[in-house]
Amino acid sequence: MLPKAKFTESVQAHLIASKLDDRQPFYHLEEQFETRAGFSFPRQTMARTVIDCATPRQPLINFLIDGVIGYDIGA
Repeated sequence: MLPKAKFTESVQAHLIASKLDDRQPFYHLEEQFETRAGFSFPRQTMARTVIDCATPRQPLINFLIDGVIGYDIGA
């Protein structure tokens, strides 16, 4: 997804799921990476990664939003 990233797609998926689904703040994730995995992953880098992953998916996000907004609940 991000060609110049120094981490795998599974790390990106973990960040996105933890942030959006589990509602984990980046400072908690930063501590988890340091204690569990043993490396430093700054929260600024995590935020930039989530933003950069969302940019190529924007057409899909727009399509889903249009589907929800255009849904006829009276039918």
